[in-house]
Amino acid sequence: MASSMETADLSILSVDCSDGDNPYINLYACKPEEVFRLVAKRLDAHWEPIATSLSILNEDIVTIKKEYTELDEQIFQMFVKWKSASGVKTTEEILKVLTTALWNNGRRDLASELETGKWQKPSEPVIQTMSSGKPQGNPSVGEQVLRTLSKKVAGDMETLATWLDVPCERVDKIKEKYRKVNEQTFQMLVWWQRNNPNVNHLALLEIALKKTDRQDLASDLKNGTLMRDN
Repeated sequence: MASSMETADLSILSVDCSDGDNPYINLYACKPEEVFRLVAKRLDAHWEPIATSLSILNEDIVTIKKEYTELDEQIFQMFVKWKSASGVKTTEEILKVLTTALWNNGRRDLASELETGKWQKPSEPVIQTMSSGKPQGNPSVGEQVLRTLSKKVAGDMETLATWLDVPCERVDKIKEKYRKVNEQTFQMLVWWQRNNPNVNHLALLEIALKKTDRQDLASDLKNGTLMRDN
């Protein structure tokens, strides 16, 4: 059994660090944040003892639960905080520490997958051919890109949501759950992307940004320059 202990940072919505038709994801080819997303989706409610094993303070756990309502997001943010605080950087180090923490807290099923570096791929939804006139395909926009975009969109969140056909009720719920505008925008984009799996997210987001009079961001998104410092 591996033994050790350490920590994490931001991002990724569609995790795909695998080889084509291989039924397993090669965890060693994943970024730390991608590993966190995968584990968070399967850890469920049994995360607080693991957070304690990773030296996350109880007050930090309480803060995370207040700021994020979705369970997998709470777990992901806990891992992010752990990585940031402990200084662990490489995927290999992270897999070692998480394997031990999961093993010691009764999640030997997940620990064994982390230890071997082979993670069972989640089943993918069937992508249907569309004839609605919307751009086809499904190149999901990475979470770090969405976070950066959220900071730059600022006060245009509701207008952007309208052009993306996000229901007003959903926007209201997001605003109730999250206080910071950046986080509201990010959660809106996450919801939109997850609830529209059969479209070209990148193309639709570019169109919506242009209609929101943010041609600058649409251009950066298209050219892959959004992440550069201004």
